[in-house]
Amino acid sequence: MADEAAESGGLLARRNLKARTFSGVSVVLLALSSLGIAFFSIPNDRMAANAHHVLDEIDVPGRPMRMSLAGDRLFVSNLGHNIVSVINTTTGHVIGNATVNTGVMAVEAVPEKNRLYIATFESGRIDVFALDSLKFLQGISLPGSQITFWYSPKHNFAEETTFLTGGWSMDYSPTNDMLYVANYNANLVTVIDTNTDKAVKSILVPDHPFIVKVDPVSKILLVASMASRSVTLVSTETNEIIDSVTTGCGPSGIAVDSQRSLAYITHRACFHIAVLDIATHKVVGQIPVGAIVDGITIDPSEHMLYASYMDKNSIIKIDSKTNEIISTIDMNDTVFDMVTDPATHNLYASTKFADKVLVIGPEAMATSLPVVTFETPVIVPGDIRVHGEDVTASDPMLHVVDKSLTMEVQSADGGDISIQIPRSMLDAQSEGADSKFQVLIDGKPVEYQQTASSSDSREITMFVPQGTHALTVTGTKAVIGFVQQQ
Repeated sequence: MADEAAESGGLLARRNLKARTFSGVSVVLLALSSLGIAFFSIPNDRMAANAHHVLDEIDVPGRPMRMSLAGDRLFVSNLGHNIVSVINTTTGHVIGNATVNTGVMAVEAVPEKNRLYIATFESGRIDVFALDSLKFLQGISLPGSQITFWYSPKHNFAEETTFLTGGWSMDYSPTNDMLYVANYNANLVTVIDTNTDKAVKSILVPDHPFIVKVDPVSKILLVASMASRSVTLVSTETNEIIDSVTTGCGPSGIAVDSQRSLAYITHRACFHIAVLDIATHKVVGQIPVGAIVDGITIDPSEHMLYASYMDKNSIIKIDSKTNEIISTIDMNDTVFDMVTDPATHNLYASTKFADKVLVIGPEAMATSLPVVTFETPVIVPGDIRVHGEDVTASDPMLHVVDKSLTMEVQSADGGDISIQIPRSMLDAQSEGADSKFQVLIDGKPVEYQQTASSSDSREITMFVPQGTHALTVTGTKAVIGFVQQQ
């Protein structure tokens, strides 16, 4: 797997919110079944959350691999250089480095312990740094990392050789303070007690454990071994293997949705993502993806999956509530690892052949739009404040007689829009208290959320589907200057 590691690179980028201004006004025209496994279709007619695009990129030293997000800091391992890059995700700038002795395969930040654990390539150890100061603290030897075997260099005699292996993936369990390290060539998962920073156990697993993921709710560690067809389940309470579940050929990636007790497994030799019920230890579905997908992550707040194709320059976005592929994110490179930020819904991806990590997210607009009246004489009663995530708005118009506000909206992939409406322009009240607006998208009623309210304005937020043209908000009264329609 050294060649797989050596070809990997990445790109870190920051989210770049682009404010757009609009001018001018115009009249708005309103216009495997036998096995009991469920297979899911791949419709693309409606988005369930914000679309994503490559927003920006930040250079890192060389061949970034696995990443770890802690608050507003992203820690990026660099196989081609002996450093871990630290990125401020708010500014998108590299703000520091942790320097080790060789290239880095994986990194795991543990804020509650003020620890940064670094798996250096084939070193037989884990380096420990203070998370706040990036100061080196100690090295932890990985048991079983020295491997000896016989080989025939000239085909006429055999000789013995010894080499070191090391950590390929790590994950931290907050319920028992243990760090789990997948030692790829030793076929072991090493358990490290983060209270003492000592290795306390080695768990023998099927050949070539490639990824480990902890579900803190069920207290289960999932281990994907690439030279097998199964995922190993380990109790984090006893650190003993409790089950093995067949998921497909060469499992290589795991994403865990703890709220729904589901794990999603990618494979190096199967064209599907397996859906594993962690509570029952059973595969409950397969998501066909048409080619090999490798990296996978989930946004737990939106329950959105992101899976990267191994040999394609694209990521697919999957609604895990329906297991439907809802969009494809095209890029200029293939991806090795991904992490999501549930606070911003940004996706960070390390790429295989560029020394960068991508920041992928919804494109945002934030602007004030002047409103004009539909009735004559045409006047401008004020502005509305609009914030769109992959949605643009223009030409708002107040219909005084109908007590409604209309505007043109556009969304290529679907997204959210928030509209702040002055009460002096349009309001909805009943018996002196706020009542609900009626909101129509292309003439069809939709639900919305009131996200803010004051004595001066109300803010409403709703989802705008792909291909939308018009949005209408209707209240109970429209006020213009000294003229009021009720």
